[in-house]
Amino acid sequence: MTRKYSVGLAWFAIVLRRPHHEDSRIRDVCARCSVARAISIALLACYVSDSFALERPADTTDSRETQQASQDVPEAIRAMWESQRHEVISVRLRCKYLATSSHLAPLTPDQVRELLKAASSFPPPVRFAWLAQRLAAPEMRDNGPLGGDVAFTMDGDKRRVDTFLRGEFHDRFISDGTNVLASANGNKQVSVYSAGASKRGAQGLGDFRRIPRVPTDGVRVVNQGETLLLQFKAQELIIDKATGLMLLEAGRRANGFESFLVQRDPVVYPGDVVFPTFSLGVLFKNGTLFHATMTAIEDAEFNQPIPAETFRYDASAGTVVADFRGGRERPALLRAPSDVADMAAAIPQVAAAGRNWMLIGSLVIFTSLIVSLVVGLLWRRAKAA
Repeated sequence: MTRKYSVGLAWFAIVLRRPHHEDSRIRDVCARCSVARAISIALLACYVSDSFALERPADTTDSRETQQASQDVPEAIRAMWESQRHEVISVRLRCKYLATSSHLAPLTPDQVRELLKAASSFPPPVRFAWLAQRLAAPEMRDNGPLGGDVAFTMDGDKRRVDTFLRGEFHDRFISDGTNVLASANGNKQVSVYSAGASKRGAQGLGDFRRIPRVPTDGVRVVNQGETLLLQFKAQELIIDKATGLMLLEAGRRANGFESFLVQRDPVVYPGDVVFPTFSLGVLFKNGTLFHATMTAIEDAEFNQPIPAETFRYDASAGTVVADFRGGRERPALLRAPSDVADMAAAIPQVAAAGRNWMLIGSLVIFTSLIVSLVVGLLWRRAKAA
């Protein structure tokens, strides 16, 4: 495995404690991080050759080191994974985001690997834009790169996702732990579901950092120096031994599908949270690119207080509310009579206002019918006289 390291970049990561980034908006690296840990992260981020993460290594089953290491994943690595699953309580992040099965170029796995290798030295946002342009189908490239911008906020079981396409607001998803409110395509309609009953999905923390789940039996572990190769069933994982970060997850399925996920450019945030600032997951069907998901984090902060109003859905007067709660197949349709600061809390008032307007409308129609009837009778009497 060929590696090239940059001493200057390692010194930069340790002394200045700021990762290389195009617009310098990623948070400072934690001051409490030890020198050895910082060196590990800096060297990990400075690999120039990507082949170690994408190619199956030579079979070394007969080596004593491999036979000794292939019993199970080291407990220290499993402990890192378990800690990482619980270390983030809250997060705010902004990133470039792409997730699509449409308008993709008919690329092979080897072609995508070559693109990744060519872009390996680019900062994450630049790499995102460069790859998005090349993953797109040729007829789509004149329309600009695929993907958009996402602002993701999480606090416990609460989530908020705001999506922007070409700088314009596109949709919003808010789950406050009880209700799920979602809009799409920037229109003035909000769908409301009971938490857990929504048919619409949204990003979770696992969309930005994947933590592996590895069985306790049947795993072959190959020690590769600073990384571990894990092989089980039809899957291969490459793990950084210093941080536990999964650098590669690759697999094949019997139905003609092949996939791999790479996570790169890790940053140590305050609280020793190790998080990749770039990821690319691709799925191939019969050797051709079928689905792609890519992220490039521009700014992030972890485990900081988040105001409660972040998870309130504000809406302007006239917004249509489609209430699916209570197991409704067809929603109750309401309309906000005025600006609303918290739509979930205001729905009873909105519904009451809607009923009032319906009652008023019914009275107006009834009164109009009575007046028409009286006028008709008076006209007939006048004509008869």
